[in-house]
Amino acid sequence: MSATDPTGTNLPLLRLEDPDTWHELHGHLAKVRAASPFAVTESGLKMAMRYVDVESVLRSNAFEFGDLIAAVGTTSGTFYNWWHQTISSYNPPDHTRLRRLLGGAFTPKRVNPLRATIEQITDEALNVCLDRGAMDINDFAHVLPMRVMATLLGIPSSEHARYEELTILVGAGFSPATAGNPELSGRVNAAVTELYEYSREVVARKHREPGPDLISALVEERDGADRLTDDEVVNHIIFMLFAGHDTTRGALSIASMLLATHPDQTQLIREDPTRARDAVDEVMRYESTVTFTTRQPLEDVEISGVHLPKGVPVGVCLASAARDTQGMPDAGTFDILRKEKRAISFGSGIHFCLGANLARAEIEIAIRALATRTSGIALDGEPSWHPFKNVRGFDSLPLTLKAS
Repeated sequence: MSATDPTGTNLPLLRLEDPDTWHELHGHLAKVRAASPFAVTESGLKMAMRYVDVESVLRSNAFEFGDLIAAVGTTSGTFYNWWHQTISSYNPPDHTRLRRLLGGAFTPKRVNPLRATIEQITDEALNVCLDRGAMDINDFAHVLPMRVMATLLGIPSSEHARYEELTILVGAGFSPATAGNPELSGRVNAAVTELYEYSREVVARKHREPGPDLISALVEERDGADRLTDDEVVNHIIFMLFAGHDTTRGALSIASMLLATHPDQTQLIREDPTRARDAVDEVMRYESTVTFTTRQPLEDVEISGVHLPKGVPVGVCLASAARDTQGMPDAGTFDILRKEKRAISFGSGIHFCLGANLARAEIEIAIRALATRTSGIALDGEPSWHPFKNVRGFDSLPLTLKAS
């Protein structure tokens, strides 16, 4: 067995349990990617690193969805059990059924009428920052997605702060560091339990008093004789609160950082605000919000000379693939006008992100507002990436703003 590879296959080691990896992620990924098309983590998970292999795995019918939570070291508990009852853990035909019943909630037809609401929430949050001339992630990137998702789900404003805390804890469950931390694991499980209790109460209330919100729509949604069970609705309320808040706040914090550190690109959006839509794709490519996901082969597979046994989960490193210079020599450059998008943060194939339309709308509107309502955005200190979390973002991102 190699001194660096727990699988004994002489693959380079991708140290996901080392805080230095997360603070200098792309440097570490580039070294591993240059050495081999695949790496291996401390837990023995083989990880595809290059774009051609990542895209191949995501789109191939020879792979099904893998156990993402087990891949980061958690194999039991309330959090683990909840995740395995959501659409992201199912494969066809169960996945197909759930996507059919849940998908109507996030179509452009449903999301487009929300744009005015998203714009209002964005402007209100940004007004506070512009009045102060400063912004951190708690002022903007945290506020916007929670308020949008809470509005969509019909959650009262008095409860927003608590659900922000709970969804942040749920996000910690996807960290490789959480499995070895009993205190944090307990808090993650407790957060899911509290979300279960709240969601069950909401579903019961929506049966009695349906409204125009998404939860009422899910309770009433039918496909012929088929409909979501109350347990399925509850599981996916938690899923939507987590995914709609934690991943989008990560993307918004990253977008804010990129606008501050690439003033030439920000100016392009000021000159033509419609470019904010193109900027979304480039933000999601250049700094992928999701570091990796998992699949598992339905049969023995060999990719780029690496053997992937049937039924054994394999990782696909989205953050690495997006910066792979093979086929995109300038992949390390942030360029909102580039023609090749290569945005795979939302996944690919049948597991493409269910809420991508909503997330894109939020990020686009936020980028446009930050660019057009300011004449200057700059860092006001060193940003701090939060380590160990598969959903990337910042613990701290101090910015100064000048109103236009």
